[in-house]
Amino acid sequence: MNLSQDETARLFVLRVWYEPNGSARIWRASVLLGERRRYFLSPLDLMVFLEEEVMTRHLSAPD
Repeated sequence: MNLSQDETARLFVLRVWYEPNGSARIWRASVLLGERRRYFLSPLDLMVFLEEEVMTRHLSAPD
């Protein structure tokens, strides 16, 4: 399968890291989807975004 020719395929580039905050570390993430980058402050926010993106594509895909 050639991803550049498959309109049903999507490539998500996920980056997860921790930022120092005094003696604690704060969870952070970003997702690159095409030319769009989104940042997240919690794993739950990230999962909600991914679920919405995947389900939107899945529900609109031809059978």
